[in-house]
Amino acid sequence: MTFYAIEEKLEEPGRRCSNFGIPSPTSAPYTFESKIINKEEELRIGQEMYSMLNQDQRSAADKILATHHEQSTTGSCFFTDGPGGTGKTYLYNIMYHLFMGQSVHVMPVAWKGIAASLLPEGRTVHSRFKLPVPILETSTSSIRPHSKEAEDIKKDRSLYLG
Repeated sequence: MTFYAIEEKLEEPGRRCSNFGIPSPTSAPYTFESKIINKEEELRIGQEMYSMLNQDQRSAADKILATHHEQSTTGSCFFTDGPGGTGKTYLYNIMYHLFMGQSVHVMPVAWKGIAASLLPEGRTVHSRFKLPVPILETSTSSIRPHSKEAEDIKKDRSLYLG
């Protein structure tokens, strides 16, 4: 993945890794389509985790799942808040597994690297949306409109911001 990120940055001004004596990446970059998903296993994991939810977590999970199943084209937004240790990340992980088990594109992101590492396939907001650090009022994403990243974002049905 890192090799591809370097190659991608170099391609913007028309260069390649090989221009600097570095071999170009040979394996395909990770994409949702390239991941082999065992839907049954993802659902099993999600259902097992769901069975261990406390009452507040279950209430939030049920609302998210019900809204997801009711709405096919319109969006919805949920905000989960609570002190550390109340199970927000656990809830995000359950949603990830249940949605992946239904072949729903999921985009787990977090503001901090540590939080992103707690989400399955989690990435920081800066990495996923190619935002500068720090983000200013005038900051914009460097994702090109018709790039692979832009197309992946358009396909994603669920965004988790941890």
